[in-house]
Amino acid sequence: MLLPPLADPSITVGIVTCNSAADVLSCLCSIPPALGGRTANVIVVDNASSDGTLSQVRQASLSCVLVENTRNAGYAAALNQVVARSTSPFLILCNADVVFRPGSIDRLVSCLEKDRAVAWAGPLFVTPDGQPRSSARSFPTLLLELCELFLLHRLWPTNPVHSRFFRSDLGPGHPGQTDYVVGAALGLRRTAILEAGGFDEGYFLYFEETDFAWRLARAGRTVFFCPEAVVEHREGGSSKGDPLGLERAMWTSQYRFFRQTSGRTALAVLWLIQLAGCLFRSLWWGSRRLLHDSVDTGVDVGLARSLRHLRWLVTPWRR
Repeated sequence: MLLPPLADPSITVGIVTCNSAADVLSCLCSIPPALGGRTANVIVVDNASSDGTLSQVRQASLSCVLVENTRNAGYAAALNQVVARSTSPFLILCNADVVFRPGSIDRLVSCLEKDRAVAWAGPLFVTPDGQPRSSARSFPTLLLELCELFLLHRLWPTNPVHSRFFRSDLGPGHPGQTDYVVGAALGLRRTAILEAGGFDEGYFLYFEETDFAWRLARAGRTVFFCPEAVVEHREGGSSKGDPLGLERAMWTSQYRFFRQTSGRTALAVLWLIQLAGCLFRSLWWGSRRLLHDSVDTGVDVGLARSLRHLRWLVTPWRR
């Protein structure tokens, strides 16, 4: 049974759910030991789940507010709902497919308390089997997109373009300032969120944290990667149900980000890069498919995705 919210907690943990019944209880149960003795309210914003997520949330014995949306308004809109319902100076915003390791929330908040210029602190992610995954990223560029689509990362895994984007210099034991951190779990200062105007609800899913970090940077705020805070991320747990719809959401959000931050000329260059890249990838996967006598699932998936992306690019109303 949910407990009444605390009167004036210093921390609010906001969790966005959408058909997250398999994950949300583990996420909720991980919060108390992650606080390190601090107090917090929890706000769960559910985007029209139909799989029993709400009943799972109601089982948790936490000081919690449950917001039930009748439609899926997107991740950014749900995060703004958390901010609007909280008065806490510090917010931890996350997907339901994360499990906070003991002390992790305390360490994220401590990072924000140490330096008022830091608006956002991100944790070190680990996979369920304990493999570390740094959340630190640099802002995406047209050069990165060119290298990705033409498979440079396969031919040259340690190339400087990818190393810079994935911040290979940051990781376990190596904290530091970065452009942004992956949005599966975020430690944020509430005043900075309000100064930046909240999250752009034009992003249904993906790139909302990248856009937000861009606006924070323009306001002189910094983002810090804090590997002492460890969060388990069950990747894909918050993106189930409609893989084709998620692909379109990714492409649409990417276009919105480049249009918002770099203008229409950059957007036209992005379209040309993606058109050429999708043609290249279709030929790459198609030739490999012809050379294989047996069915290769990876090749078939790569070819199908390239063709879908190509179709999306040449259908203007989709963008």
